[in-house]
Amino acid sequence: MRTFLLAALLPLSVFAQLGPDSLRFAVIADPQFADKANNGAETNTANRCYRGSPAKMDSAVAFFNRHSPAFLLILGDYVDGYGTTMSDSIKTMADLDTMNARTGKFQGDVYLVLGNHEQTSLNKANVHAKSVSKIKQNYYSFDVGPIHFVVLDGNYKANGEDYSRSNAWVWTDTWIHEAQRNWLIADLQAAGQKPTIVSIHQNLHNADDYSVENSPAIRTILETTGNVTHVFQGHRHEGSYTRVNGIHYMTFQAMLNCPTSATGTGTANGNNYSLVTIRDTSVIVDGQVRSPDRTMSHTGLAKANWTTGLREAPLARWNPLQLSGEFLKIRDDGPHMIRVQDLSGRVVHARAGRGAKSYALSDLDATSGKGAVRVFTVRTDKGTFTLKSVRL
Repeated sequence: MRTFLLAALLPLSVFAQLGPDSLRFAVIADPQFADKANNGAETNTANRCYRGSPAKMDSAVAFFNRHSPAFLLILGDYVDGYGTTMSDSIKTMADLDTMNARTGKFQGDVYLVLGNHEQTSLNKANVHAKSVSKIKQNYYSFDVGPIHFVVLDGNYKANGEDYSRSNAWVWTDTWIHEAQRNWLIADLQAAGQKPTIVSIHQNLHNADDYSVENSPAIRTILETTGNVTHVFQGHRHEGSYTRVNGIHYMTFQAMLNCPTSATGTGTANGNNYSLVTIRDTSVIVDGQVRSPDRTMSHTGLAKANWTTGLREAPLARWNPLQLSGEFLKIRDDGPHMIRVQDLSGRVVHARAGRGAKSYALSDLDATSGKGAVRVFTVRTDKGTFTLKSVRL
């Protein structure tokens, strides 16, 4: 008889499948869906395939769900826009519905960075109203285990006004306004020694048309606090990487990119999405399809206290699981899905069911030997939960 020792139950948002001292999450930049024909607005090596993004999102989400990242970060330009009329706004709201139907299949939390293209035909409040983002704010922060994440909004004019459908703006007139700068300083100070990853749609590492106009002032803030290790960006569709004063700046390639020869839509015209793993003192980007891989080491990540971060993470208010050394019992009337993985992320078993059930852990993982570590991810109507088991 196989006996399993079960670790504490944690929500998926505070425990990735790689173990208690690492974190994996997913990143997508610039899906920019719209009902528009392909065009060559990019460099001489890529076009924009607007109509292909729903199929590309389907493909990316299916891949992510096989690897159970803790959350999905979308770096802006979730959809494109058409114009400033009410009918344009209605079309863009429908485009949000189209993308949400795909992104909503992701088995974890989603965090959205505001891009400029959403606001061609919408106001920010319109985006929040339909947003799949767990936090519906212009700029915000959240913690996953011992890592602090900051999301910034560069979609402000020089006078501090929001980009919006009803307020004409120019895409190169992009600023982090004073209120947000003050918030950023306070937030980074409150984070203390927690390693911090900052996300923004526009670029912060330089000064060109794709950059925040006051990016030097923002970089000074990030460098002064000493806890920011990486900045993730979108906007520049071909992507880039650089390091400025010790901080890594990675710009992720756009999902909507397609080859210059592309004539149709869908995944046949390429795709861009990434899995990101934080382990030891490295952030490891595993680029998929046409996206590049990159490993970015930073000594600041050594300050991550994984044990404290996980122990202090809030547990779900109620969970439908009852655990023993030999059985997993699900106390819920609705549907549920169980995925069993080893620490490499390989799926060793998957099962779907409905209603209250009791599963023998030996049936869910019949192949493991003594000392094998398995991660069980259970998704129900009450949420998604992750637990770790070790065979004795």
